[in-house]
Amino acid sequence: MAIAPGLIQQVALGDQVADALRRLIISGEFPAGARLLEASLAEQFGVSRGPIREAFTKLDSEGLLSSGRRGAYVVGMTEDDIAELYSLRETIEQFAVALILDKRSGLDWAPLERAVAEMAAAADASDQQAFSRADIEFHASIYKLAGHRRLLDVWRAYEKTFEVVLEQSGRHGLDLHQGARDHSELLDCLRSAPVEECKELVRSHLANAHERLRGMFPRRQ
Repeated sequence: MAIAPGLIQQVALGDQVADALRRLIISGEFPAGARLLEASLAEQFGVSRGPIREAFTKLDSEGLLSSGRRGAYVVGMTEDDIAELYSLRETIEQFAVALILDKRSGLDWAPLERAVAEMAAAADASDQQAFSRADIEFHASIYKLAGHRRLLDVWRAYEKTFEVVLEQSGRHGLDLHQGARDHSELLDCLRSAPVEECKELVRSHLANAHERLRGMFPRRQ
């Protein structure tokens, strides 16, 4: 099958535009209800309308935009959305952990070890953005190790949203060194602790992360 010239570049541009718009929406710079115009954004980003439309589709699927014939409108991020995201994540991550513990003796723990090392280095440098990226990579590695393709797809659908939420929160109320130690403890648990103990640690870990975000986003109207 022939691939149209420029298609790969356009897809990459769509992802880049989506990343930029995601940050503007979650930060509140594009407030809920704001109308986004393809032509205006294409001019601002210096791209054609194709990548803008692709970004709209992606952000619509993430629940950050509502797009249709009348255009695209910002849905935004509220405290209720955060609660939904973390309740979903707790459910799927505990499932991923259960799958891992069924086969952990043959697993490659190196990606999680690297993520923990990157978190420790980011803590030493007081680099909250690098810490957030390493945090997300740690949890992404859990889903990869689970070996369940569709479960990984569910995580991937919201992975970027979680990353931006963590960046925007500024890791509020979190000692980065303690955060790195918490992930090291979680890794040790995955390697050798009983299933229920690991699932409870994941539940507690995510509940604490959710708690630090309370009050940082508006309530749904």
